Amino acid sequence: MNNGQEANNVRSKFHDLFKEAEEKVYLNSKYNKLSCVVHLYHLKCLNGWSNKSFSMLLEFLTDLLPEGNLLPKTTQQVKKMMSRLGLGYEKIHSCPNGCMLFWEDKEKDEYCSICGSSRWIVPEDNSSNEMSPIKKKASKILQRVNDGKLRHPVDALAWNDFDRKYPEFTSDSRNVRLALASDGFNPFRTMNTTHSIWPVILIPYNLPPWLVMKQPNFILSLIIHGPSSPGNKIDVYMQPLIKELKELWEVGVDTFDASRKENFQLKASIFCIISDFPGYANLFGWSTKGKRACPVCGFETISRWLPEGKKWCYMCHRRWLPVDHHWRKDTRSFVEKTEVREAPNPVTGEDVLQQLGDNEFLVQCVDDCPWKKKSILFMLPYWKHLLLRHNLDLMHIENNVSENFTGTFLDQDKKSKDNYKARLYLKLLGIRKELHPKKRPRSNTAFLPKACYPMTRTEKSRFLKTLKSIKPPDEFSSNISRCVQLKDKKLIGLKSYD
Repeated sequence: MNNGQEANNVRSKFHDLFKEAEEKVYLNSKYNKLSCVVHLYHLKCLNGWSNKSFSMLLEFLTDLLPEGNLLPKTTQQVKKMMSRLGLGYEKIHSCPNGCMLFWEDKEKDEYCSICGSSRWIVPEDNSSNEMSPIKKKASKILQRVNDGKLRHPVDALAWNDFDRKYPEFTSDSRNVRLALASDGFNPFRTMNTTHSIWPVILIPYNLPPWLVMKQPNFILSLIIHGPSSPGNKIDVYMQPLIKELKELWEVGVDTFDASRKENFQLKASIFCIISDFPGYANLFGWSTKGKRACPVCGFETISRWLPEGKKWCYMCHRRWLPVDHHWRKDTRSFVEKTEVREAPNPVTGEDVLQQLGDNEFLVQCVDDCPWKKKSILFMLPYWKHLLLRHNLDLMHIENNVSENFTGTFLDQDKKSKDNYKARLYLKLLGIRKELHPKKRPRSNTAFLPKACYPMTRTEKSRFLKTLKSIKPPDEFSSNISRCVQLKDKKLIGLKSYD
């Protein structure tokens, strides 16, 4: 059978399944078979129903609805139906040490070809990955309002730069641009149990701003789970996803456009990565710790070791200010003298590949340098040409900065950044002399001079009482009043969305 006949058979089979799924559950029902099944299965997942209880519910609903209804009777039938429509998943075993996947030509191997570990050492499939194919139905086309305002990534320089470099891809507005987001979490909600799950989620940016970040539009493409974080070996687990993404870029997938009633070749590209700072290191390959922790400044990162706290302090941020900014000439508030240097040039994808040289994918760099690997994302033909490849998750930054500020203003124990070590840093750097630790007269004990930023007891009471009385709209934030402790003058337990 040639490729054309095979494609026609697949298309015909998909149309038959789609037509079957569009049939009404029963006469005059407002739900078709597909929407009803998806809605029920969504409730099952959200509420943690077991397969047995879900099958019992389906049997009851089948008896309850009019005779001749098309509702499946078991959980297995529901899963089979969704799998036939392209909504299934595939389990892929991996080496317990994260060296390789038992996939493609090595699918039937019993031992890792790199470290020799047995495939079956772990009884439970803790190292498997679950990958779901990208849905094969065209989504809504983004209706752009070009008025010069930044409402959506489509209005940004990175999007327009991609349009200019790849006009063939952008000529069809139905081609999908995806953001790839990943982070780790403990599924058991307790720090006493060591386990790590890293979902890799694809977010279609062809949707309007009010739909982009809605949960139903997320595509769970990969799940990496095991006793610990995959770290720099996350690339090993991302091989099946990268293979699919290359096919979606070069060939595309035969897709039915429901609005135009026609088939077309849907193509897709990764527009950017979204992660926190440690995740940035895993996906990019540059170490975000130590002397050169900034992936943007790269080898031009300027840092200084602070022996008192045994940590690195990163300097010379005034380089990023406009050339005529008055802080560049402020020698009293900053360590350095007048700053005349320009900001470092952003590192392009070509620069990264030149720095990495002949290093191969999936091989860890052993040299004493910030580069730990060559990211597997560079296997995508367009990745090195993207203007902005990585984005930091604002939620983590806002949460950490907010906690540091409130802890310092309220002078909370173990939360304030104004402590003895911080004052020693100021003394070591030779700035803010009025805040340096001082010795008491006729005593060897040191004390910290009072700074201007901590609140007084009266100010703390006013501030916390105001927060205590706030009544935000539904779903705007959690109950902030529960985080306020008026007696101890503390603010604890705030979440990122608060």
